[in-house]
Amino acid sequence: MDWLKLEPEKTNDLIEKIKSPADAVLFSPTTSDISRGHLPFYRTVGWYRLTNYAALPVFTIEFLSNGVNFFEHLDGTEVPIYATNAACAEHGEFQLNELTVLPYLNFFFMNVIFEDGDAYIVNPDEADPGRSRFVGGYMPYDLTAGTGYVSVKTEPSDGKFEVTAPMVYAGALVRAKIEVNNLGHVRIAERGLWEKDLSTALQAAVRASEANPMQFFEGKQ
Repeated sequence: MDWLKLEPEKTNDLIEKIKSPADAVLFSPTTSDISRGHLPFYRTVGWYRLTNYAALPVFTIEFLSNGVNFFEHLDGTEVPIYATNAACAEHGEFQLNELTVLPYLNFFFMNVIFEDGDAYIVNPDEADPGRSRFVGGYMPYDLTAGTGYVSVKTEPSDGKFEVTAPMVYAGALVRAKIEVNNLGHVRIAERGLWEKDLSTALQAAVRASEANPMQFFEGKQ
């Protein structure tokens, strides 16, 4: 994802809005900056990253916000994401459709920690079979349907999406069926052994991710 660094005046304004008195020393415009990432499924809400570069180690918090009066800290659970979805949906600003459901799932799995460990969708790049893309950090919006590995179906009656894709779940490569309702609530409905012949490079990447998962999450370290 491309992160846009905010100008100092906007950074200072946001820090003043979100910090508590106890955070005054931890976050200040002189030692911190804020970057914003675009999320295609929200009309006005963005993904913000506040980083204090003076701390050792560097300290970062991430949150969803409209930059004015709405802030939800991303705490590793689905709660802030669902709360943001509901708030945006009330004003017609949650745009979940066949084009945005995959980016949404990517964002969701990046920011929700499961009891069994990391979970993320894998998308082999058919145009370059020697390269695999882990949808989790460095190419968050490159995942597309129609590759033969990832499919998206829509249920017109209730607006629910059903996504079938290869997925790394608890360190294993599985075929997952993921259900997403019109408010963005996610349920992994089915998991089974992946039967398609994925490229050797992808299999090697999966094994590498098990040994060092964070290497596929550039910018998240």
